[in-house]
Amino acid sequence: MSDKDAISKEFMQNPVIFADLFNFKIYGGRQVIKPENLTPLDTTAIAIPYGSDGKPFPIQKYRDLLKQVCIKYDDRATYVVLGVENQSQVHYAMPPRTMFYDAVQYLNQIATAERLKGELPTGAGFLSGFGRKDKIFPVATATVYYGTDEWTGPRSLFEMFGDYDPELLQFVQDYKLNLIVPSEIEEEDFPKLHSDLNPLFRFLKHTGSASRLVADFSSDSAFRFVDKTTVDMINVFTDANIPYSQNEERVDMCQAILDIKAHASEQGALNVLTNLVAKGILTLREAAEEANMTVAEFCAKTGLTERGGDGLA
Repeated sequence: MSDKDAISKEFMQNPVIFADLFNFKIYGGRQVIKPENLTPLDTTAIAIPYGSDGKPFPIQKYRDLLKQVCIKYDDRATYVVLGVENQSQVHYAMPPRTMFYDAVQYLNQIATAERLKGELPTGAGFLSGFGRKDKIFPVATATVYYGTDEWTGPRSLFEMFGDYDPELLQFVQDYKLNLIVPSEIEEEDFPKLHSDLNPLFRFLKHTGSASRLVADFSSDSAFRFVDKTTVDMINVFTDANIPYSQNEERVDMCQAILDIKAHASEQGALNVLTNLVAKGILTLREAAEEANMTVAEFCAKTGLTERGGDGLA
């Protein structure tokens, strides 16, 4: 498992993060799904189709995350199965992949209902093991794309077909992704995220603008300090290299971004001076003086080597 896979699963496994994602996507930020009402489920998806020789051909896949939730309304409660697929890169076959996961989950529910009854229904229900009064829970999967570039893959099954007769497609069921792309989130929608998804998605959206990020985190004090797991997510998906101490409970994002900006500025100046030394325009000593460093410090920062104190080795 790659670092991105492991870190994103650990991050999204958090019930607060998981609930916030679906409250944002389904309910526009209203806190309908409660973290304490989430129950983890087995992420194994197994289907057993049959090959051309009539023999069973098992297919086993593993979802990223799957949880059952009891959603309580004023006068009733309902159960829903929610899944998350984390994507660090564009997946050009994502619609049928998530469709497979959801379909297998429905079949698993039917099989579970049959086992719990202990005996098969009679009549029409005998063939399926599922009776007329039996019910299953809705299944919804969210696909989260953590890339900082555009999602160029299909967002529905129909987009993968090419040019087909619309009359024919009336008899084909489409399957649409519940896709979340941080770069597509409107600024006015960020307040609808109430967990560390907010600073993570902001960073992914504005990763190319340090000034914008500083302004964002300065103006929204609720998300200035984030969990170390969130910093790990930012680092692995943007190469931000935000440092933090293991002793820190929460990391100050404003200070971290300012440090990155200062480092980038310093590195840019060092690159210029290094090029001038390489071209013989400046000596090492002159370049070091411009950078307010000793020759030894300048060499350590740039990888250059002293030769007689003034030149390149």
